[in-house]
Amino acid sequence: MGTFGCIVWSLVYFLDTTMSQAPPASASRSFHCVNDVSLCKDVVIDPRAGEANTPSTQLKVLTPQTDCPAGFFKCNSVVCGVPSVQPSPANGYVTANSAPWQAYIASDTYGYIGGGVLVNQYNVVTAAHKVSNITNKPPVSIKVSLGMYTTASTQNVQVVQVSQIWQNSGYNAQYLKNDVAILRLATPINFSANIRPICLPTAGKSYVTDSTTNCLVTGWGQTNFNVIDAPTRTLKQAYVPIVSNDKCTASYTQVLGAAYTAAYLDFPGELCAGGQAQIDACTMADLHWFVETVPVLR
Repeated sequence: MGTFGCIVWSLVYFLDTTMSQAPPASASRSFHCVNDVSLCKDVVIDPRAGEANTPSTQLKVLTPQTDCPAGFFKCNSVVCGVPSVQPSPANGYVTANSAPWQAYIASDTYGYIGGGVLVNQYNVVTAAHKVSNITNKPPVSIKVSLGMYTTASTQNVQVVQVSQIWQNSGYNAQYLKNDVAILRLATPINFSANIRPICLPTAGKSYVTDSTTNCLVTGWGQTNFNVIDAPTRTLKQAYVPIVSNDKCTASYTQVLGAAYTAAYLDFPGELCAGGQAQIDACTMADLHWFVETVPVLR
C-alpha cells in the first residue's frame, strides 16, 4: 500500500466560515434557469391535477420565461448532486455528464489554474493555494468553464468571468490549512444535463467511517509526477478509500516525521483518502472535493 501522499480536503469544516467571510454579493438573479424540469424543486400545479389517475405530486409543468435563455425554464430552487449519468465504477476517464459540477479554471495570464466544483449558479469552490497568488490582483482575467469534458471541445460549455475571489482568512500557505476559496461568477450559470451544482456536506458530520467508503476524485491533472501534462485532454477520475485519522497520521509520520505531520494534518477540518500506489489526487492536483460514490455527497 502506498503512503497517503495526498489529503482530500473536506468542505465540511471550513466552507461555512469562508462563506461567512465573503462580502455581500452584488445584485444577482434570484431564480434559476434550467433546461430540464426534473432539476427544478418548485411545486407547480398542473391543470390536469384534478383528472383521474394523475396525481398532482407527479406533475411538474413549467413555462419557458423570457428572462431565461431560449430552451430554458425558470424555477426558484434546484436539486443538487444528481448527475444525468451515473459515474463509471472504474478508475480512468470520466463518463460524460457524470460529474456535471466539475469546473475548469483558467487565466489569460497563467493558463490552466486547476479545478473546482459548482455549488450554485454564482459560486465555485476551489483550493486557496490555486488562487492565493492572484487574490490581490483584479480577477478579470480568470475564467471558469462549466460543462467541459474534453479540453478539445467547447460544445455546450459555459465560460464565465470571475468577478471576485474570497479566500478563507485562516488560510496557511505553508501547511495548506483552511485551504478553501470561493470564486464569484460575474454572470449566473444555467443548469443543464452537463452543468449541475453539487451538494454541500452536512456541517458537523464526520465522513470517516469504520466501513470502506470511497471518495471519487475528478480532474485534468498530471498523469505522472514526472510528466507535466496538465491539463490532460479528457476529464479523469479515481476512487480513493477514506481512511481513519489514526491510520493517516501513522502513514504521514513514517514519511514526514511527527513534527511535520502535526503541522500538516488538521483534523477534523480535513479527511484522508488514498493509500493506493499511483492513485491519488495530488499530481498537479485540481481541487477534488470528495463525493460519496452512491451517488454524491449529500
